[in-house]
Amino acid sequence: KNILEIPKIEVSVPLVFVENEQDVDKALYQGAVHFPGTALPGEKGQTVILGHSAPLGWPKIKYDWIFSRIGELAEGDEILLSFKGQKYD
Repeated sequence: KNILEIPKIEVSVPLVFVENEQDVDKALYQGAVHFPGTALPGEKGQTVILGHSAPLGWPKIKYDWIFSRIGELAEGDEILLSFKGQKYD
């Protein structure tokens, strides 16, 4: 499974991969989305992961809450990716 985990803000969601930029919006309802054309986890370069950030207290539906608490993160907090059987932090 491909998963994004951010323990400090209680995020554990599917990591979705799409082929084309026009597919990103629809994929955001399935989890966090790897932006096409950016480096895959483990590759050299910048990996871009997208997700919604609904207001705090928003019902946890359709993965529109993934980054709602991102402002609580500090340098050194864990962000974990599971991709093709490998774990990255």
